[in-house]
Amino acid sequence: MPFTSYIYDNLGSAHVLIYGASFGSQLYQSFISGPISYSALPRQHFSHLQARTFPIYFALQTLSAPLLLLTLPRGAQDSLVTLCTPSENPGFNTTVLPILVAFVTSAANMLVVGPMTGRVMEERRKVLEGLAGGEGGKGLAGGKGGEVGKEVGSERLRELGKAFGRAHGISTALNLMGLVAVGVVGWELGRRFN
Repeated sequence: MPFTSYIYDNLGSAHVLIYGASFGSQLYQSFISGPISYSALPRQHFSHLQARTFPIYFALQTLSAPLLLLTLPRGAQDSLVTLCTPSENPGFNTTVLPILVAFVTSAANMLVVGPMTGRVMEERRKVLEGLAGGEGGKGLAGGKGGEVGKEVGSERLRELGKAFGRAHGISTALNLMGLVAVGVVGWELGRRFN
């Protein structure tokens, strides 16, 4: 039982490390890596990079929330149940609640919004291939339809652009809500150090 005692006695250290990884990766992805990649890469390469990066990013953010909750230094609370009961934990609104918000926003991005955005991007790629000639050599504009095919494809691209804009906006809002929530946890953590 000494190992479990060691783990329990060092929850604070694990909490700080998990918090740092979570908040740091959110800041890096949102304000450094994403904007630099967007400005430095061609659109298609940027889209491919984001499609590969975001599932991992959202999974790590989703996983970090319960780990933050499990490693939350308990102080006087001797159980996770007591810690998660607002009437028993005066710091509930600045610790547990923001962690739950971060979990919900990341899980929504990972399970709903991210896949929805990916489907829109894939459909857009197929429409563009169809307009350009695709794998068969004749695109929407190359067959009997000519200009009519281009117009249909362009209209579909506009629709997909709007759908992507909505999904991306929702994803960005969820990501920023999660970032603020984790920031609140960090603020409370720093306050406790004083």
